[in-house]
Amino acid sequence: MGRPFITGRIIYSPRAVQQLDNLDEWISKAASPTVARQFVSAVIARIDSILVFPHAGAPRDEIRPGMRTRDLQDANAHLVRR
Repeated sequence: MGRPFITGRIIYSPRAVQQLDNLDEWISKAASPTVARQFVSAVIARIDSILVFPHAGAPRDEIRPGMRTRDLQDANAHLVRR
């Protein structure tokens, strides 16, 4: 089967990197560093899947033209930030 076809590259903004770091820190405190690492890795893997399936997900043009959103599958977690 080989490698999937990659259509481009993902560039994480400084704000996105900070949000992932904050998420990792918050989950580490609320659960454990292992759980945090697994969850953040799942988020990054899901983001990276955009390269293989760039038109997957729900169109969200009302937020930004061309934007699409996708659910994070297999995370088995609900996070509520208060």
